[in-house]
Amino acid sequence: ITIAEPGGSADGTMMRASGVPEYYDGEEVIVFLERTPIGYWRCYGWGQGKYTVTHSADGLKRVRTNLLGLAFMDRPGAPGGQRPAAKLPLNRLNGITLEEFKRLVLMEAKR
Repeated sequence: ITIAEPGGSADGTMMRASGVPEYYDGEEVIVFLERTPIGYWRCYGWGQGKYTVTHSADGLKRVRTNLLGLAFMDRPGAPGGQRPAAKLPLNRLNGITLEEFKRLVLMEAKR
């Protein structure tokens, strides 16, 4: 599958957009994708939809969120205003095992 995210480089000119996930050769990831109106696959919710799988010292695969460059707004009228990504419930997924992550996703899918 080919994923097309905003940004990139051509002829020595580079464009970046804050919050767009970056991908690296050899990186193991879990992505939640959506199809754009013109048919491209794109990560759902910018960096919120990309999870990097890492290998921890205990030999288990663990999941890391990719929220760098993102800030989030609470719904209108809610106290708190803008919150940094580190304060989000989504950040609680950092470091859980890959198996636990899969279990949580399947549980949500059944709702």
